[in-house]
Amino acid sequence: AAQVYNVADKKLMLTKLEVAQRIGNRTDAEVIEINHLEDPDLRDYRVDIERINSLGFSAVQDLDEAIDEVVALARERARLAV
Repeated sequence: AAQVYNVADKKLMLTKLEVAQRIGNRTDAEVIEINHLEDPDLRDYRVDIERINSLGFSAVQDLDEAIDEVVALARERARLAV
């Protein structure tokens, strides 16, 4: 029988604010937290990753590396568009 796996890595389970702060730290962008608005995205991303971990899975790339890669690509595309 087929099994379902939640593919994630414990060290990458962050809130949206934490991700925004990591992006801000890597790009010198200012992160502004707005607390007076209700977030329409009420999904809970806390998932059980024990099944995938039991197979030895772990993310190869960390978040900061991925941010750097995306920023470099965006900057290169912007440079080529000029």
